[in-house]
Amino acid sequence: MKKKILASMMAVALSITCIGGSVSAASYSESTSEFGTFKATLNKSGRTATATTKTTKVASSIYCNVEIQYNSTGETIDYDENTESNDTYVTSRVTNYKSFSVAVFSCHEARGNGSVVKYFADVI
Repeated sequence: MKKKILASMMAVALSITCIGGSVSAASYSESTSEFGTFKATLNKSGRTATATTKTTKVASSIYCNVEIQYNSTGETIDYDENTESNDTYVTSRVTNYKSFSVAVFSCHEARGNGSVVKYFADVI
């Protein structure tokens, strides 16, 4: 009986931990000669979506944006973009204050002599 109760408690604790934490919606990594490792992520936590672009070598320009839209109309609810010069990291964040699911889109780019770009889409 004690084992069943303990197993049930552990299952509940595990599900709370998995549901309550940040869930990666999308991730991409590419090795380049100019930027080193280019990594793009779109993370969701609750109703917030965070887009991050990272490189292991300095990029002349590093950029990301994130946007949430109504699924039915495509109307923008929230939008954020950031660009950094001569850097390796940039992030953008939006929050869905509505009580229904919305589409989230992100763009990630590193620019120099060449460029690397990645796009993601998901629902929050």
